[in-house]
Amino acid sequence: MNPPAWEHEQGADVRRLGDAGQMTLAGRRWEISKTLAGEWVQLIRIRERILVGYCRSLVRELDPGRWQPGRALPRKSVRMQRAPA
Repeated sequence: MNPPAWEHEQGADVRRLGDAGQMTLAGRRWEISKTLAGEWVQLIRIRERILVGYCRSLVRELDPGRWQPGRALPRKSVRMQRAPA
């Protein structure tokens, strides 16, 4: 059995990702997450950056000012730290 659909705040900027986990924003194509292909994500704008969230998780941070085709941020900016053992 699947959990109920996530409910976003009223007025939230919500977009559905494409079949390959991408979305178009301001005429640019952004690769977000192949795992979330077809899912709804929320966009939160903070100054020049855009945070992409899925449920309660931050999935990607977009920086349109540093945009390069096919990449959201340089790899070193999106690496996750491993929790201490």
